Amino acid sequence: MNLLRVFCLCVAVAASLSGCSTADVSDKSKYATVRIFLQRPPQLPPEQRTELVIPNPPMTVTVGRFAELSEHDMIQAEAVKTGSSKLLVLEFDAHGRMLIENFTTERRGECYVLVINNVPVAAPAIRQTIRDGKLVVEMDMTDEELDSVAKRINAAIKRYRQNALLK
Repeated sequence: MNLLRVFCLCVAVAASLSGCSTADVSDKSKYATVRIFLQRPPQLPPEQRTELVIPNPPMTVTVGRFAELSEHDMIQAEAVKTGSSKLLVLEFDAHGRMLIENFTTERRGECYVLVINNVPVAAPAIRQTIRDGKLVVEMDMTDEELDSVAKRINAAIKRYRQNALLK
């Protein structure tokens, strides 16, 4: 078994075994990573795909091995509470806006998977083209957890932007 296959297998196992509780997402570390994966056909060769398990509603989504977007493509994250809904609004830069507009135009009816700190947390369906570069995701967590996640994503964005300026 070559090194690439071993790596792919490890990634797939880690993704499928990762816990999906909000405790993993809302841990108290200073930074939170964000990855956006696009749904892919399950017929793809195993080395080109992995399966992510979403906790609520329970579902398994086949995605590509590599994320399309991350906190490196973001401008900010915002926690929005409206009545009983808890929303995480992820705003992306020009590059992210372009990718989002393309994939929401081409993949209507499919979904994308939001992964925070290596934990798949949501798989919203793509219902319309998004042109403003904002992904709005309903989150299953407390107000405090949502605020914490948004704050830590913003800290990661700020850290990345500062490090990019230093290079």
